[in-house]
Amino acid sequence: MEIMNAFIALTIFIVLENLEPLRGAKLVLLNKEIHVERGRTAYITENELQFNISKERDSCKVEVVLNEPVTQRVGKLTPQVFDCHFLPSEVKYIHNGCPLLNEDRVMLRVYRFTELETAVEMFTLHIVIRSPKPSLVQFGQASLEVPEFFGISQPIDRNILTFKYNGLGKACTVRILSSELLFPAVGQVVVEDSKIQKSEDVCVSTLAGQPKPPCPSNGACHSGLKEIHLLKMSCEDFLEMRLRYQHLSPPSPDKDYISIQVEIRDKKSRFQLQAENVWIPVRIKGAIPNRQPQAAFMSMFILEIDEFILTPLTTVTLDAEDEETPRERLLFNITKPPPQGYVTHLDDHSKAITSFTWQDLYDTKVAFQPSNISHSERQNYEVRDGILFMNSFPIMVHFSIRSAVTNAPRVAWNTGLDLLEGQSRPITWESLQIVDNDNLDAVQLLVVEGLYHGWLTIRGNKGFRFSVKDLRDGVVRYHHDDSDTTKDDIVFRIFDEKHSARHRFPINILPKDDTPPFLVNNLVFELEEGITVLIENHMLMATDFDSSDDYILYKISKPPSAGELIKQHFPDGPGIPVFSFYQRDLFHGLIYYRHFGGEIFQDSFEFNLADSQEPPNLSDPQIVMIHIMPVKDHLPEEVPGTTRHLVVKETEIVHITKDHLHFTDAESPDSQLMYTVTKPCFSPASPGVYDAGKLIFTDSMKNFVKNSSIPFLSSFTQVNSRNAITSISYNQHAITHMKVAYMPPLMEMGPDPLFVQFEFSVSDQQEGVMTGLLFNITVMPVDDEAPEIFTNHLKIEEGTSTFITEEHLMVTDVDTKNSDIQIELKKLPLHGHIELHGLVMSEGDKFTLWDLHSSKVRYQHDSSETLEDRIIFSATDGFNTADGTLRIIPVNDEPPELQPGLRSSLECLEGERVFITAEYLYATDADSEDSRLIYMIARAPKHGVIQKDGFVVEKFSQHDITQGSISYVHTGGEIGHSYLTDSVTLIISDGEAGTVDGCCADANSPPPVPLHPSLPVYDLNISVVPINNQRPTIQTGEMFVVEEGSSACVSLKYLDASDEDTTPEELTFFLETSPQYGYLENILPTPGHEKSNAGVNITVFLWTPAGYINYVQSKHEHLEPSSDHFMVSVSDGFHKSLAMPFYIIIDPVNDEIPSLQLRNLTVMEGDIKAMGPGTINVEDFDVPQDVLRFYIATPPRHGVILNGIYGRDTGRYKQLSPAVLHKDLEIHSFTLEELKQGLMLMYMHDDTESLEDSFTIQLTDGKHTVQGTLYIFIPPVNDEIPHLSRLAVEVTFYNKVISSVSLEAEDKDSLRNQLHYVINNKPRYGHLKLKTASAWSTLHPGMNFTQDDVDMNRLWYFHTNVLSPESHDSFRFFVTDGKNRSPPESFYIFIKSVAKGDIVLFTKPVTLTEGDRVTLTTDVLMATDGTGKPGKLLYAISVPPVHGQIEYINYPGVPISRYSQLDVVAQKVCYVHDNSHEASKDSFSFTISNGHMEKKGLLELNIEHNDQIPPTLLTNKGLHIVEGSIGFLTSDILQLTDVDSPVKNLTYIITQYPQYGHLYMGETVIYPGQFTQVDVDNAKVYYKHSRGGGHIDKFSFRATDKVNHGFLVNGQLTDASTEFTIQVECQDKMVPKLIVKASPTTIQNLKDGRFAIPITVHNLKVTDANSRDEELVFSVRRHPFFGHLENSGTGRLLQNSFTQRDLNQHNIRYILNPTTEVTSDTFEFEASDKAGNTIVPEILEIKWSRIELAETCYRVCENIRSLPIKLQRTGESAEPSFVGIKVQEVSARVGLDFKHSTARLVQFDPGVSFKIWNILIQDDGLEENNEVFKITLNKPKNAILGRKRELTVEILDPKAGKTSFCTFNYSPGNNYSPLASNHLSSLLKATSLPLLSPPPSGPICLFSRTKSRKCPSSWTLRDKHCYILSSIRNASWDSAEKACRKWSQGHLASVHSPREMAWLWKFANKQPFWIGLNEGKTGSWMWSNGRPVTFHNVKSRPQLSKTAEQKCAFVKKQKKWVARLCRQSWYVKLARKLHKIITRR
Repeated sequence: MEIMNAFIALTIFIVLENLEPLRGAKLVLLNKEIHVERGRTAYITENELQFNISKERDSCKVEVVLNEPVTQRVGKLTPQVFDCHFLPSEVKYIHNGCPLLNEDRVMLRVYRFTELETAVEMFTLHIVIRSPKPSLVQFGQASLEVPEFFGISQPIDRNILTFKYNGLGKACTVRILSSELLFPAVGQVVVEDSKIQKSEDVCVSTLAGQPKPPCPSNGACHSGLKEIHLLKMSCEDFLEMRLRYQHLSPPSPDKDYISIQVEIRDKKSRFQLQAENVWIPVRIKGAIPNRQPQAAFMSMFILEIDEFILTPLTTVTLDAEDEETPRERLLFNITKPPPQGYVTHLDDHSKAITSFTWQDLYDTKVAFQPSNISHSERQNYEVRDGILFMNSFPIMVHFSIRSAVTNAPRVAWNTGLDLLEGQSRPITWESLQIVDNDNLDAVQLLVVEGLYHGWLTIRGNKGFRFSVKDLRDGVVRYHHDDSDTTKDDIVFRIFDEKHSARHRFPINILPKDDTPPFLVNNLVFELEEGITVLIENHMLMATDFDSSDDYILYKISKPPSAGELIKQHFPDGPGIPVFSFYQRDLFHGLIYYRHFGGEIFQDSFEFNLADSQEPPNLSDPQIVMIHIMPVKDHLPEEVPGTTRHLVVKETEIVHITKDHLHFTDAESPDSQLMYTVTKPCFSPASPGVYDAGKLIFTDSMKNFVKNSSIPFLSSFTQVNSRNAITSISYNQHAITHMKVAYMPPLMEMGPDPLFVQFEFSVSDQQEGVMTGLLFNITVMPVDDEAPEIFTNHLKIEEGTSTFITEEHLMVTDVDTKNSDIQIELKKLPLHGHIELHGLVMSEGDKFTLWDLHSSKVRYQHDSSETLEDRIIFSATDGFNTADGTLRIIPVNDEPPELQPGLRSSLECLEGERVFITAEYLYATDADSEDSRLIYMIARAPKHGVIQKDGFVVEKFSQHDITQGSISYVHTGGEIGHSYLTDSVTLIISDGEAGTVDGCCADANSPPPVPLHPSLPVYDLNISVVPINNQRPTIQTGEMFVVEEGSSACVSLKYLDASDEDTTPEELTFFLETSPQYGYLENILPTPGHEKSNAGVNITVFLWTPAGYINYVQSKHEHLEPSSDHFMVSVSDGFHKSLAMPFYIIIDPVNDEIPSLQLRNLTVMEGDIKAMGPGTINVEDFDVPQDVLRFYIATPPRHGVILNGIYGRDTGRYKQLSPAVLHKDLEIHSFTLEELKQGLMLMYMHDDTESLEDSFTIQLTDGKHTVQGTLYIFIPPVNDEIPHLSRLAVEVTFYNKVISSVSLEAEDKDSLRNQLHYVINNKPRYGHLKLKTASAWSTLHPGMNFTQDDVDMNRLWYFHTNVLSPESHDSFRFFVTDGKNRSPPESFYIFIKSVAKGDIVLFTKPVTLTEGDRVTLTTDVLMATDGTGKPGKLLYAISVPPVHGQIEYINYPGVPISRYSQLDVVAQKVCYVHDNSHEASKDSFSFTISNGHMEKKGLLELNIEHNDQIPPTLLTNKGLHIVEGSIGFLTSDILQLTDVDSPVKNLTYIITQYPQYGHLYMGETVIYPGQFTQVDVDNAKVYYKHSRGGGHIDKFSFRATDKVNHGFLVNGQLTDASTEFTIQVECQDKMVPKLIVKASPTTIQNLKDGRFAIPITVHNLKVTDANSRDEELVFSVRRHPFFGHLENSGTGRLLQNSFTQRDLNQHNIRYILNPTTEVTSDTFEFEASDKAGNTIVPEILEIKWSRIELAETCYRVCENIRSLPIKLQRTGESAEPSFVGIKVQEVSARVGLDFKHSTARLVQFDPGVSFKIWNILIQDDGLEENNEVFKITLNKPKNAILGRKRELTVEILDPKAGKTSFCTFNYSPGNNYSPLASNHLSSLLKATSLPLLSPPPSGPICLFSRTKSRKCPSSWTLRDKHCYILSSIRNASWDSAEKACRKWSQGHLASVHSPREMAWLWKFANKQPFWIGLNEGKTGSWMWSNGRPVTFHNVKSRPQLSKTAEQKCAFVKKQKKWVARLCRQSWYVKLARKLHKIITRR
């Protein structure tokens, strides 16, 4: 009874639950429709949505339901959770721009949280969608269209759409939303990509209207296009990008969409002003309209459900399909929910849903929760198309709930918990109900999982286990841990004493605002002193997890000290200081920081962040740092008292102190003052002084000693190349701390003081600089250097005297004047004396330098025979002294002599050096040392020089010759190809022998007087040997001319060569490039032949004076070349000249047949028509053009060909007599030149009633003749005169349409649009205006309008003279249909007078320049009502202008919507254009009112466009190529844009060309020249690299639009050249590495029944550091033998190659051929990278396994019981394999005659080759016929089936008295199983059948035993050997021998006597078989068991004599053995030897 009460309560609860979540007060107080413009955002306010909940008492949250796909279909409501008392602009609905729906729904769930319970209410917001006014996007007349499936649309440009916005100070951007909205749905957005190379074998997608070739597999073609996924760019660039739509997925609906977002922002503040989502429609021609989805055919629509069990729905139960829509986009909408239970989503199964997606259905996430009532239920589903929102017919789904007969506890109801973050709620019986049929009180619930964010309490204490009673009492409570989580769950194990179950209890947690905001951006503000800076989002921004970011409040707790925070509503307006502001103020760009301008450069402010919660959540204090960059307004100043002068001794280093140099700056510390030496130390008085000292740092100096290695102050920089001035820097800090010093010059400065200066400047860090400052330094000399004395040898004849001068005795002192130096005679000479002023000097006497200079000192020799004398002098400056010795050498008197036997001539290579040795030049002297003899060059060589150690000399010594220092160097240049003789004349002297070793010889002293009367003279001859070291050169002479199609001799006057060191006959010409339009031939026959070689193309020929080389002009048909050239070089065998061009002038001839081109005419009846080059033309390829003459071969029948001297005046021609017409004017012939020069060739029709005519023209060029016929079509003539039917209208005082009611003309043979009214006189008191598509056009005399204009109400009369009292007006006209005209008529207009107070309006179109402003005056806009009070006439603008705005002149930038006529009179109102370029017209509509009456009006504005904006260099990314390759310049890397210039005018002018390559336009180098953006867009410009790698090349250019000067780069206008960088990468020369090569073995079963082996990255892998996987290509050199390779990605046969990426994606597979009896295959491949580097070819082996039955039939006795069926696997066995096995009844019956194993799958483990599957044969005890059943193999896994896949088993009844045996069939190479043989023996023994051998088909094996003479079962014993006949058939000798060895070490049978052979032949049933005889490695016969060969019957084998393979013996007959290849398959016999038993007697 208690259980029944629980069920009743549960049922009532379920009904209540489905009616409404929670009864009580209604939570939603107000719920109105939300109106949103399409593509825009609408904010939800309290006017649309209110809740009946007190803000102070209860917490309330609103949650947007996300798992209802039928809601929010075209938009999104944010945030997902918000407070019921939401703030303005916090909750918003964003429409995605979809044009298909006009309404949307948003499902929400409101929660009211009290302390004890949670109230929940569901409600729906209704969204009404309207069209935006005005929209940012205006669609054009043309629509985006795809011509066919897989086609490409036309580009998206201004014909498709335009953007409408005021561009002044605004930026427009476009973003593609394809990735967010999944549109386009059946296509993609593409753009042309010039990087993709187009090839002939790739299909080409075509544009609209063009034919398209078929694509492979009917797929989409990709030719030069790339897909655009994400895109964000300016609106102008979006229209210039030429995006296209590409269709991809037929069948599809006939419409698709491209979703974009247009955004308008303020350029300065970047604040978003407007945003709109727009869907661009795409029409797909050939597609059908979208159809509604329908129920799937295969679904059951019935779901079986167990009672209380949550059961998922699958696609088996419910499914739908749509031909045009993918299933994953289908939606299911529940239109009729079930009466009990509900459909739910498994993400939260406690809540019902009303819709779900097909994907959720497919993923089994949709389930049905039944109630506790067991009966079938029905539920209706409506399926919706997720793309284009089409609804299906209702689908009925049946739920069948089965009653569960079980005593296990179950969950009957589970609604979960809803609570606020941090709250606790009880788990009650209403939210979780348990049922148990036998004992509900015994049910316990235990928490086993979950409780991730909370805990349970039971009766106030923590617990994990409770009973049903606790649940009913409400003492089980869940407590949330107050973390920021939204979900939790509890998994209960529900159990009684016997059963248990698990169940999940969901918990939904609504967040609360309990966390403060936090900063995400906080950057240091940087600004200049006194500047105001906008605080942008990237500088300062905060966020909050649980409240709106817009209402985050910044509370300033510590304001800035050097500035202030202000709120500024306008960029140029005044700011208001603020101490708090909202985050939305930052978003809107209203908050600024303003610096006061003081000298404080660091500032900050401190604030706290607060959210909108009450009370607010506050963050920790935050600090923003502000860095102010000072503005320089003070310069450094010198401190008073600073001397800027330093006195220093030349030997000291002195510091520069603050007394010498000191500057200060009020804005900078002294440590930041920088001194820059702009001109280092110099001496103004001595400008030639190189070293004037330098400034140095003294920090690192250990001692103050002058040293050249001491560095300067800092790094030196060259600033003036002429004076080599360097720049040195140091600061005031270094001066103050005595770190800067002056070091005097290192060299001795002399006796005088040195005045030094250096120039410097003083600067601070704010770039304040004082320049041109000087610092003075006086360097005082110090006398610390001793004098230096130098002596030279004094040569004197014996007994004579000579003066001692400064040449012999030189004294210097750098720091003493010459007048202060004295010389003392310290030691007298031994062989003479010294005289001063003629007096002999004694030791100690002194003289001055002036005495030496004036030759007052003299040496007198005493005539003694001495070799030398010495004098010692001492020099002093008064402080220091120095000694010197003067050496005196007497002169000898014997002349030198040449050594006899010298070689007179030596050889020297041309341009080389040869050494002169003693063999060629040597002399001796009796009284001098030979090595000191001097050779003086009297006559230098003409063609060379004499050098000593590499230097040219005029004399040298004998010592130099012996040391090998003297050489002759040939310097005469090229000597030709013959020897040259040179000579040098030498004079040998000993007069200067004494000075050879001297150190101070004066090179400029005159030669001495010869000591001998004659000296020997010698001529040394040199022979210069020629060397071939010169390049030959090519000379071109006269211009080479050849007639077109003929040949000419290339003689030496046209082409010649020369070489200075080679004879002409040795020169050879090489053609580097062949001629383009011909070739060269050599007419000489080949040596040894007589036939000429004329006509043979040559590329090499010898220099020859005879004319044997001809140029043949062979290519001239349809080309007409005027010139040709080829590059030629010449070689002498060692060197080759540069290639030179040889130009050829081709003289044209008449060889082309002209082509006559005629165009048919249409001539009105009786009319005349001119025929010019457009009608009659000729195409003749001859150049120059031949004289082309036309002849009228057949004249026209209904007209005449005339010379149209009277033009088109038909009447003049008809007035002429026929004689004049045909004789004088008729033309019979004419030339093409006459026709082009203006010949009026006319055809005149004879006015007959003919519809067509023709004449034949014959054309000749003097050599060829062609003719053609020109056809003339003659339409009938209109000859009816139009007439008028209505002619008057009544007009009010303003304007009136003139319709067909008042003006109508009729013409029976003309259309109404062909009737033209031509105006003669216009109206006097008004204007006649015609309304066109874009503006009004005023009609003047001579202008016209049509009757169609009148019918369509386009003709209006505007009355302008409002003050005129006239009551009528008129205009005159006539009507014409093009030929006939009516008489002139007048149209009268009756003007109706108006009463006082009526408003009369006059407007006139206004013209202004683009971006300009125009004032509205009474000339263009005037209204009056007759009262004379213009101030009472008010204009109200109803439709504002699109491209500008109306504003007051005094308030620029502020648009107005109202003004008065008085404002117009006062010229206060103006129109301002927004500088947009889209349209040439604008207008605005208005309503004018005087308080009593209203009148509507329109003012038109005509905008004239000017090109005022220079082009913008938008993209300049540079180019990356590999050396030696080419790279195209595309718009992706180089793009020039201009909003007001056509693309063809955007030009790049090259100013600097690339260094390592060239720019090409097509095949031509761009030099000199330019190219346009169109050339770049069309991929016509490319860069070709020519030399070098791994460097950067570049070219410079200037851009222009041919109007403006300069172009924009990064927003800056410039006229300077811009560089385009080309990165040339080194060519990849590294060969890829093969790191993985493993045989694939896994077999896949394909759906089409084939078997495949995947080849993946685990089998083949190649790596290359410089290549991506898709660039590593495997080329198949040899395909597999037995199967083929296939690419699963394309589904096609693999032709020649695949990539590493294909291997990574498992796209490559090997397709097996199951008909071949093989288990492996191979293919050969090689891998290469993108640079062509290739590895060595490799071979990959593919292995697999084959499974089959061992035998194909069994014949067994009925009483055999178990029959094992043997399966065998061959081939690869390293992996597991499976095969299915099936038993089929024939005559035997399962269960009666046999039973089989229940295993239907046999598994082969790794390494296993045989498996046994058992059959049980049952003996029924009856006598009966034989019974048969079959066993079949099927469904292999990781293997293929062999040929033996079916086995027949025949059951024999022994009671029937029949005797038989079974034949065992084996495949080749299979091993025989002893088990089968033993089993066969047992079968035969059991049935008492005679033992019969199977047919002879196998080898005979020998068996041996050591301890027994018995043979194993089934073996035969004979002569101590065991024999067995194997069942292996058709095996090779090798496999047979292998099988014998496997059986207990046996071998093939050996035969040793004819007797044994006779027995074996009989044993084998006289069938052929293998034996063990084979050729060993030595080539002689031997037995496989090692026994000696004593007998054989091997016959000759001539067919095997030529092969080296091993041969084996095959028994063909008893006495005939034949030799066969051992690998060849034959029948086999086996034998096994039994060892002899050795006994001892």
